[in-house]
Amino acid sequence: MYKVISKKTLIFFFITLMINSILVFHAWANLKSITVQSRLDLRGLENIRIPMTPSDAEKASNLTLVNDGNRQDESCYYLSPKNNKELQISFMVQKGLIVRIDVKRNSPIKTLSGIGTGSSESKVKQVYGKNITQREHPFHGNAGNYLIFTPVEQADSDYQIIFETYQGKVITYRTGLKNAVRLIEGCS
Repeated sequence: MYKVISKKTLIFFFITLMINSILVFHAWANLKSITVQSRLDLRGLENIRIPMTPSDAEKASNLTLVNDGNRQDESCYYLSPKNNKELQISFMVQKGLIVRIDVKRNSPIKTLSGIGTGSSESKVKQVYGKNITQREHPFHGNAGNYLIFTPVEQADSDYQIIFETYQGKVITYRTGLKNAVRLIEGCS
């Protein structure tokens, strides 16, 4: 009735179980939730990398992303964290992929270099140096600017960060694929 399991089979079973447990723990340990201390870079925010599907972004970040209420059509729309409104961020989705991250007014999220909303134009220029191009803000005229960070590394040539300023201070910024970052009114 009962089959006796060999010692080798039992050892193999326990070794397989231990390896799988280690792999699951490793994956869980590498899951980084997005918090107010999270840092943004050219290619994303913590484990959310550009380009990435919204589903993969949710799995990588432990966030639930929801339509921000302005979904026009499937070709371009925004998602925001459901229960993390204090982050003040949104994700532009084009053709099923996150292509841009917008950091809104009063967001605590900063770049890897420590720049965030409220930073001065001079601090942005000091930190990013010759990689910053300044253009007059299209809506604020001479009261504001676009400070555009373009990386020099070939591997990053498809990415940009645009810092929007008003009266000398960063009010919002966005990072991602160049073509998406350059859309002044987002998906509009």
